[in-house]
Amino acid sequence: MYRPSSGDGAFGTKVGGARTSFKPKRYATTCEPPTFVLEYGDDDLGLLRTRKFRLKKIKSDDSLERTVDEIVRKLPSRIDKVLVSKAQILRILQRLKLKLGGSVELPQLDGDLNKLSTEDLDAVKDRMNDTFLANAKRPGDEGYQYDVQMEFDAPTEDNDWDSTDGDVDEDIPLP
Repeated sequence: MYRPSSGDGAFGTKVGGARTSFKPKRYATTCEPPTFVLEYGDDDLGLLRTRKFRLKKIKSDDSLERTVDEIVRKLPSRIDKVLVSKAQILRILQRLKLKLGGSVELPQLDGDLNKLSTEDLDAVKDRMNDTFLANAKRPGDEGYQYDVQMEFDAPTEDNDWDSTDGDVDEDIPLP
């Protein structure tokens, strides 16, 4: 049965043919599988609904912002999108990403880093940077020495990566 809107908001206001009486209530995430959960409803009508969004790729920050835009775009048409906080959704997805970061296996450093995706390479670089910062000695730290020089023994094996294969090094002028 068709009931026209009275304009008082009892059954929702019409915006572009879609009712917008539903408001977001709570946001949540699950780790396995990575899912964003939105609970929304209408207090006047006593309705409560849940919508789940499966998150397939949640690795880099730029993809998180695109994911937030995609979630907002795919919200049910009855939800007033003005009431949806993109910043809050982004924070929740960042927390989910941090939780998943511990369980995601990072590529090994001994492989060919040129074959990694940009996201995996950034993760490896972040891990290397964290290790460097943890081991770096700064002025004022115990055991800090300025201009440490060390002598090394002769190489124990041949390294083909730095050989010139009999060619003489040439000075090539820069353009």
